Amino acid sequence: MSEAPVPVIPTPYDRHSRERESRPQYEARKRLLPRLHATALDQRRAFIAAYLASDDSIADLARRFRVSRKTAHKFINRYERLGDAGLHDLPALPAATPAPQTPQSPR
Repeated sequence: MSEAPVPVIPTPYDRHSRERESRPQYEARKRLLPRLHATALDQRRAFIAAYLASDDSIADLARRFRVSRKTAHKFINRYERLGDAGLHDLPALPAATPAPQTPQSPR
């Protein structure tokens, strides 16, 4: 015997999100905020592509991508210095660690 499909009961949250998605002002907001459905790396690449393709100021681009101007400059500088590799997250570890010190005997 085949079982009948289980009906999906929408929650109130689902109903509201569907209503919200169908409104024109939310569609416009999605276009203005490309970062909502992208990974950090995709967002950074989109920011750099917008920076290279447009004559907008860095402040305008930072506002549109919802990052600070300091962060915008950081990724622009990293991109110019390292290319696409500069857009990846950098390790939080120090570049070098000090050599272990041997305990000294008291004199």
